[in-house]
Amino acid sequence: MVLDVLEELSQKRLLSSEVETMIRPFKGKISSLNFRFQSAAKSFGSQKDIVYNEGYSLTCSVENSEIEVILLFSKEDNDLAESFEEGHVFEENVKFIDYDTLYRKPIFGKVDLESPISVDEKEIPSSSEIISSPLKEKPIIIKGGLKNESEVDQGENEIKSPVNEPKQFEYSYELAEPHEYGIDKHGIKFEDELEKVSAPDKLFVYGCLCVFVSIFFIMGSAIALFEGMNSAPFLMFGLALSVIGFATVIISKLMRDSS
Repeated sequence: MVLDVLEELSQKRLLSSEVETMIRPFKGKISSLNFRFQSAAKSFGSQKDIVYNEGYSLTCSVENSEIEVILLFSKEDNDLAESFEEGHVFEENVKFIDYDTLYRKPIFGKVDLESPISVDEKEIPSSSEIISSPLKEKPIIIKGGLKNESEVDQGENEIKSPVNEPKQFEYSYELAEPHEYGIDKHGIKFEDELEKVSAPDKLFVYGCLCVFVSIFFIMGSAIALFEGMNSAPFLMFGLALSVIGFATVIISKLMRDSS
């Protein structure tokens, strides 16, 4: 019994590992004990069990013994813990949580044992009864009489047809407008029109690119020449590339104006 082990621990000083070995079988075990209340203090910080966070920590002695224990109450039982007076004897269902080796006190936690809800077995149908029981179809009541048989047939067809059934349409590319499938009114695909770029525009892009690259060659070779390095060939190449770029840009502009 847990009280016997706790009595032995209160009389001996053991190592933490030895204490853990002795109390391990009793952790989480629930028992009903009588306690004599001594004092209570609000629990701060995280407890051994989060259920008892923000609750009360009671110092009690187990009745008919000299064992002092720490009894944790959850915050739902704060009013009950505050109502106790020193020397009050009470009985509680508790579970053994741990053993405080510093103060040599066992730690218990108050538990509320709820009685299981009894259910009449006759009210719960077995799985075989559920599977074997036929499904009852509810009759469909139509308000108002039908005039003739054609209305009946029409109603059946409406019921049989699925809701929101997508309608299929035949599409003819020959009858479609040109823009509907990527061809303009001149018989040219839109993709071909996008790919067409005029020659002046191409020359303008190439000229700008040459000028842009030549700037790097000129600046780099000028810095190297200033540092005493022989970078004259790179400088001449940059100047020639810039001349070609400017000439290409001018030619592309002349071609645009002439067109």
